[in-house]
Amino acid sequence: MPKVKITSNLHRFFPMLADENLHLAGQSVSDVIKNIELLAPGFSHYILDEHGQVRRHVVICIDEEFIIDRKKLSDKITEENTLYVFQALTGG
Repeated sequence: MPKVKITSNLHRFFPMLADENLHLAGQSVSDVIKNIELLAPGFSHYILDEHGQVRRHVVICIDEEFIIDRKKLSDKITEENTLYVFQALTGG
């Protein structure tokens, strides 16, 4: 199962995701996000918009690469990968 790392900023809202050894099943980013939602209800609403697309101020990476499909989350992921979810910093 892929490893999942969530930015510490989100741990205050979803403390159950703070585990450094969090592994969740899935063969695509969408699958893993669905499994995160089962563990932490409300998480997908926080990172996805009403169309199920990644919100503008959220970044999702597989290992060191940004995901390509921010709309359907179809990027493939393997057991060896780590999925990172974090808030993008903006402003000025």
